[in-house]
Parts: sequence; structure tokens; C-alpha cells
Amino acid sequence: MAGTTIQKLVNLVEKSLLDLKVDSSQEFIESIAILVHEGMSGPHRRFHTTEHVFQVIDPQLDPELVLSALFHDLVYYNVDGGFIDRVKEIVAPYIVIEFEQVFIVRRSTSNDPILPILLNVFGFDYGQALSPSAGLNEFLSALVFAKIFYPILGRKEWLGIIACIEGSQPFRAKDEQGRTCFEVLEARLLKMNRTRGLGFSEDEIINLIKKAVRFANLDVQNFSYESTAEFLDNTWKLLPENNPYLLTNKVYTIKNYRMALEKMEIFFNKINVLDIYHSYKNSPSANELQRMQDQARTNVELAKFYLSGRLLATGLLEALCMSTGGDAPVMMLMGNNSRGNVEPKYEFNDLINKIAVPMAPDINDKVLELLEFEADIISVLDFRKTPLAAFVYKCVGQTKMLQYLVDLKEYFAGRISSDEFLLRIDPYLVKSIAQVCAEMISTRRSHFLSWVKPIDKKRCV
Repeated sequence: MAGTTIQKLVNLVEKSLLDLKVDSSQEFIESIAILVHEGMSGPHRRFHTTEHVFQVIDPQLDPELVLSALFHDLVYYNVDGGFIDRVKEIVAPYIVIEFEQVFIVRRSTSNDPILPILLNVFGFDYGQALSPSAGLNEFLSALVFAKIFYPILGRKEWLGIIACIEGSQPFRAKDEQGRTCFEVLEARLLKMNRTRGLGFSEDEIINLIKKAVRFANLDVQNFSYESTAEFLDNTWKLLPENNPYLLTNKVYTIKNYRMALEKMEIFFNKINVLDIYHSYKNSPSANELQRMQDQARTNVELAKFYLSGRLLATGLLEALCMSTGGDAPVMMLMGNNSRGNVEPKYEFNDLINKIAVPMAPDINDKVLELLEFEADIISVLDFRKTPLAAFVYKCVGQTKMLQYLVDLKEYFAGRISSDEFLLRIDPYLVKSIAQVCAEMISTRRSHFLSWVKPIDKKRCV
């Protein structure tokens, strides 16, 4: 699609409404495009942007799926820190915010049918507290869509798009009765169809849910990218989005960055590959579902090892800093400035690359490729481009990396000191990194060099 981002959005809205045989003005079409663009252009957004919208557009340009893509991430309350004005105006009558916690209003005082229908579709209730991890953003995004399009869309298309947005809540496991989230949605829609006399046939509801499954799988399609590097590069954008202090790159510290990595590690460790993609009444087919799950499993497992390598490298830097004077800004090491406005003599990456690497025998080539490939990927965080993690991985290999991670978690938990942790690590590795740090931070040079002197191996575990 050619043109500016807003023009691309205009084209999508216009074509979708034409396909749905909705008579709409150019002013209305433009207003929707501007709403989506403004809502998804918050300063802290890096993953849930208009770029993500374009990535999840249905290849067949099904109009309901296109409109679902445009609206499903419009609201991201926890990332945006609130609402843009137009969204706030729409959702304000339906929610209460107390101490930054969002609640659905305790009762409806109008004859507006929209909120009751949304509550039925999402399985929510009046007065319920909404959680970012359990539908807050999807519910409010669907509410904005529902209010705007209720007067102009047919009932089936309108409800179908709401169901698609509900279905885009990711990583949902089966319930206590063994039902998938889309089987639960089926039960809700069938019940609402009966109690509200909506007049849909059972086949219409089944087809509506199949479309919702199709959209849900499109929304997480990056998990089954054939290239794990592309999968990681895309997913990595969640790091600053969920840790906005990292966007002030002259302020965040080694420890800040490490804590953000830990959050991402926890995220990946919690993922059950079987909960990423869904199938409903053989749509998609069992073979296609298996293909997506298999590739997702490969990507997630490699991502875990990748994050382990990055976490160990960052943990070593943090421990060295804590041992030599306390936490330090990332840019103090990465070559922005080490004293006032004076540029350091060397670049951190250049110094790391000059170190001789005693290659460990148990290297996983795919993990190493990911750690080395990152320098060629345009990243939202320059610190990700350092070859330090690849250097550490080459030195220690897969087995020792996992062993050292156990010690690292002990250090993070405060059960051992930074010095105790460093004394458990291969002396050559500690000395090599300390030497580089000594070149980069002149104010701590003597302290870093104390780790470069021969370390008593008897003290190493």
C-alpha cells in the first residue's frame, strides 16, 4: 500500500466499508483513520503500533477482519498511561477509574444495548475490575469500535468484529471444564442469541467464531515465523513498551535493563505453546495447527536460550558494576560519555571483539547465530547490539551458561553478593569483561582492574 500511514489506514477503512455495503462519508472514513493512527502512536508504544495493524491485516482483506485489525489494539491503557481524548470521551460513561484501577460501571442507567452485549461477549459483569492481562485493553478497544459502528453496520458484522477483538486476547488456556476460549465464546454467543432474541442461526454463530479464530491466529502469527531472528526482532519491541524507562536511553541503568530482560524471560517461560494458536471445528485444520505450533515451539525454545545468554552477559556487567561502586547508566559503558562530554578512547563493542575467545565445546549453533545476528537487526535499544552476549556464550557454552544462570538468580535474589557471584564464574571471563569496563569508565578503572589481577581459583566454585 502506497502513501502515508494515515492514507494507508484510510484505504483500508474505505475498502472495508465498501465491501460491507456501508454508505459512509469521506469525513467519517478520515476520522476513523486518524483515530486509529493517534491511538496507536503513543510515545511508549513500540510493538502495538500501526505497523502491527498492517502486519495482521487478513491477506484476503476480509472487511470484518480488517476492521478487527484496525481496532483490536486501539486501547492500551497500561502502556499509554491513559486514553487519547476521543477514546476517553467514548469509554468514560462505561468505566470508573479508582487509584489507576479500571472498573466497569456498577450498573447501567440507560437503555443503551451496547454495554450489555459487550459484557455477554467477554463474560464480564457490572462493577468488575479490569486487568491488562485479562481483557482490559481488548474490552475497551471493542467498546470504542462498538459505539462508533453500532449505527451503521449490520448486526452480524458488528457482533462478529466484537467477537474477533475478544478472541485476540492471547495465550489463554483451557478452562476447568476443558473448554478452549473459543468454545467458551460459542457458549456465550449461543446463550445471548437465545436470551436477547438476536435471530442468528447456529451456523451463523459457528462461522462468526471461525472468523474470530482466524483473526486470533493472525494476531500472533510472528510466533510461527520461519526465521527465529525475525520472530525475536519483532517480539523484542515489547521490551521498551513494557519498560518505558528504557526509552530514555541516557538514564536507564544496567540493573534497569537486566530487570526488563528478566520480565521478558518470565514471559517466555510462562508461555504454553499449545495456547498460542487455536482451532475451532477443524478451522484451521489439524495439520496447519500442528505446523504453527511446531514452529512456535522452536522459536520459543530458542528465544529462551537467547534470553539466557543475554541475561547472563548483563548480569555479569551488573555484578562488576555493583562490586566497583554501584549500578551505572548503560550509556556510561556503551560509549556515550564517561566523563562530562569527553568521548572515551575506545568503543565497548570494539574492545569486546578484540578479546581472544576460548570456544566452549557445547555451542548450540542456532543460539550463537541469534546472538551474533542481532548486530544486523535494527533495534529499538542500542544496548542489544553489543557482541558481549555472543562472547560470553562462546566462552561458557550451553551447559555452563545454564549452571551460571542458577548462580545468577541467587545473586539477583540477594542470597549471594556480587563478589560471591563473580567468584563462581570462569576467571578468564570475569577478567576479560572487567578489562573492557576499566577502559570505558575511568572513574572506576582501579576497581575494575582489581578483577583483572589473578583470581585465587580456590575461591571459585
